[in-house]
Formats: sequence, C-alpha cells, structure tokens
Amino acid sequence: MFVSKAISSAVFLSLTASTAFAGADGPVKSVTLSSGGLAEIVRSATVGQNAEINIDVPLDQVDDILKSIVVRDDKGHVKSLSLAGPTPVDETFKTLPFKPSDLTSLPALLNSIKGSRIQAGEQQGVVLGVTEIPGNVQTPLSWQLSFLRDDGAIAMVPIPGTQITIVDPAIKDKLKGAMSVISKASVDNARTITIKLDGQDSRDVDISYVVPAPIWKTSYRLVPGQDGEVRLQAWAIFENASGED
Repeated sequence: MFVSKAISSAVFLSLTASTAFAGADGPVKSVTLSSGGLAEIVRSATVGQNAEINIDVPLDQVDDILKSIVVRDDKGHVKSLSLAGPTPVDETFKTLPFKPSDLTSLPALLNSIKGSRIQAGEQQGVVLGVTEIPGNVQTPLSWQLSFLRDDGAIAMVPIPGTQITIVDPAIKDKLKGAMSVISKASVDNARTITIKLDGQDSRDVDISYVVPAPIWKTSYRLVPGQDGEVRLQAWAIFENASGED
C-alpha cells in the first residue's frame, strides 16, 4: 500500500542522497512511500522547445528507474531516452582513432592520429608518423615527428624538445570527450539518463519513478533524568531518496 507523505525537514534526522535531477527547475513535487519499502518520486521541470532533461542515477537504481519511469508532457512527447552502457570507456574508444593507453604517451598519440593537422613549434602541417630513436648509455630514448607542411615540404622535429599543439578541431573535440569519459569512470557510481522532448511551448513536465526507500529505520536512545529515572526514546530515521534536502 502506498501512502503519500508530507514531512517537515525537522523530522529528517538522517538524509542520504541517492538520485539527483540535473534538469533546470526540477524540484521534487511529491513523494509517495509504500509499506513495502518503495518510494514513488515525482519531479516537475519547466522546459521549452526541444528540451533535454538529465537525471543522474546511482548504478544500483538504474534498472528500477528504467522500468518505472513515466514522463507526463501535455504539450509534447518523448523523443528519446538514453544512457551510457555498463562500460562507457570501452564503448567510447571503439569509435576513436586512439586507445586509452595512447593518451599517456605523446609519441603513441601522434602515431594514432596520422593525417591530422598539428602545430610543431612555429610550423604547421599534417602528421606523417613518429619514429623511435633508440638511446644508449649517453643518450636517452627519444622520438622524431615527421609531418607534411603546407608548402609540401616534409619536416622533422624531436620529441621531447618541441611543443606540439593539435590544430584539428575534430581531434581536439574527441580528446576532450575521451578525457571526460575517463574522468567520470574513475568515480563510476552513477549513470546519466537523458530524456529528449519534442514540443514548442514553455510548459511543466512531470517525471515519476520508483526506487527502493525503506519508510524508516529505528534508533533508540536512553535519556537519564535528574530524578534517577531513564527515558527510552525511539527515533524514526527517514531516508531521503530524492537527492535534495
């Protein structure tokens, strides 16, 4: 049985955020708790034309939310709902010219983007390749970058020793995107559900979903009195599954 609850913030003795709503103007509209340990959370967002709403979801709640999510949009409809798969790093790099290991080595990265436009020192051109120059007791291992200049000449510069700048905008965007995915994967405990909506007018959209949420957890406290008596207090600790205080 579901029971709608309106609870003052003073009652919440322990708050644990578990689901965050990243869209603009997306406060919690209502929370309905069930005696079976579930909570239906309804959020309202004000959106405009071709809106996009993002919900950051803990990994352990992805299945529950995908199975129960309902979008109510009276003046539009859902165009798509998407989220990254279980291995976003592997999936991202399948479509990129470089591997994650290439990002830790400038020679390897340059070799993986042959044909891309770069600037080496004061010169610009497209990458032809990188040659390894073995070291010895007196000379450390080094590399030599070969690139085709705009005037048709082939230039070679040493690595390290030359500042290399990637000029190709597509490669720069791919590098930024790859680093963003790697950064998120280092603390990979959530997924972002992206909901794209069709519609022209500014309007309010309701999004509801069901997540596990025990109604309360009990805690007991003994409070000694001045007359030698002891009072036993029972505290109900509510778990806030909305992601907001």
